[in-house]
Formats: sequence, C-alpha cells, structure tokens
Amino acid sequence: MSSLARAGIFGSITLIIAISTVVSGKAQAPLAFLNFGYGQTSCGQFLRAVEEKNKVRPSNANPITVYTTNYVGYLNYTMGFITGANFEAGQFNNPEDAKIGSGIHDYWAGAVVLLENYCHQQPLEKFVGAVIYLRTTLTAQERR
Repeated sequence: MSSLARAGIFGSITLIIAISTVVSGKAQAPLAFLNFGYGQTSCGQFLRAVEEKNKVRPSNANPITVYTTNYVGYLNYTMGFITGANFEAGQFNNPEDAKIGSGIHDYWAGAVVLLENYCHQQPLEKFVGAVIYLRTTLTAQERR
C-alpha cells in the first residue's frame, strides 16, 4: 500500500472519530482531526470562489446552478463533510442525527448564504470551520 493510500485511510478514520464532538451540537474544545481538500483552504479563498462563480453566472440563472469547478469543489467538500458527520452520528453517537441536512436540496441557497456569511466574518479561518458551523446550525434547526 502506498504511503498516500495509508494517509488517506488514516485521515478518514481520524475524521470519523473526531466528528463525534461536532454532531452532538454542544460547545467543545477545538477538534483535532486530519482535514483534507477544500477544508484546508481559508474562508477568504472560498469567498474568492464565490466571486468567480458570480462573475460567470448569467443574471437569469437558477440560484443553485454552479458554473465554476472551483466552487463545485467547495460544495462537494461541504456535502461530503455532512455525509461523514451523519455516518458517525448513525453508527456511534445519535441515530436521530443521522439524517441532518437530508432536505438540504430544498434550502441549499440558504445553506450557502450561511457559509458565505460565516466566511465574511472569519476570512482567515479554515473553510472547514464554516462547514462545522453549518452542520451545527442544521443540527440545532432540525432538532426543533
């Protein structure tokens, strides 16, 4: 097995273990887990991707249609993180939280605005912080 493959497996396992403090919805100490891909970039870089997407998007376009691959990368990372958190919740923590965000396609535009607002307030923070905030917000909203 290559070192890259081992690193990927180790990172996935570490992420699954660490998410348990996120899905509980309780304030916790800062998480320690391996973070890959777009989550490592800053919120400022995410906002730059939003600007690029908005420049090429026609004015009459559907608000949830995307036009740049960089922006799609951020959306895919977000959905993957929420999926991983749901897996962890269903397997190890809170089965009732295993479907958090399951209707996100119905309110995706609002979820993206939440990410953008968070990143405007925290431009130097890693994008994963915005995604954790989104997951925590969805958890609180769906428990009502």
